[in-house]
Amino acid sequence: MKILVRLDADQLNIVSSAETWNAFRSVWSIYHTEAIASSLDSPFALVDTEDTKRNVWEFQLESSLTGKLDKLEDLRTAYRTYDPLFWLPIIAYCLQTVTHPSQLTVMIENYSIGYALVCLSSEREEVRKMAGSILVRWEYMSEVLHLSGNY
Repeated sequence: MKILVRLDADQLNIVSSAETWNAFRSVWSIYHTEAIASSLDSPFALVDTEDTKRNVWEFQLESSLTGKLDKLEDLRTAYRTYDPLFWLPIIAYCLQTVTHPSQLTVMIENYSIGYALVCLSSEREEVRKMAGSILVRWEYMSEVLHLSGNY
């Protein structure tokens, strides 16, 4: 996480270049093999449905995983618990790449929109603002694509 924070500080986030995306995708696909099919143009495979669903159901209002992790089980839990400051921008990027109405449906099916909804209950204002922005944009795109007859 410290590396990603540093990259973001230097304006080199995971969507800034194909090389950075490929490096992130390669590491993430070790744990979620479907992610290897993701690309900058089509990032949806990056979102693991089961882990995202679990994070919706077990959403933590405030992360308690910032302390020292001593046990292997703590490490596994920390890995599988999403940090909204990391995942919400990925969900926002997925939304930005939508080119067809079916991709908006994918965002419901893979629990991306559900995750944004539970993030509205976060204790952190910046997380709530990010989540709200994603949901407003998703609703707008749903209406625009519906009105344009793409359904």
